[in-house]
Amino acid sequence: MLHIFGGDGQRSVTLNKAGIITIGCAPLCDIPIFEE
Repeated sequence: MLHIFGGDGQRSVTLNKAGIITIGCAPLCDIPIFEE
């Protein structure tokens, strides 16, 4: 599993069926990470 820690130390990582990893966080959000 991919773990990402941001400035607040808390991020949610979701991997969809298309293989696209999206990063969810509050209050700031990063752009999606595309894993090849």
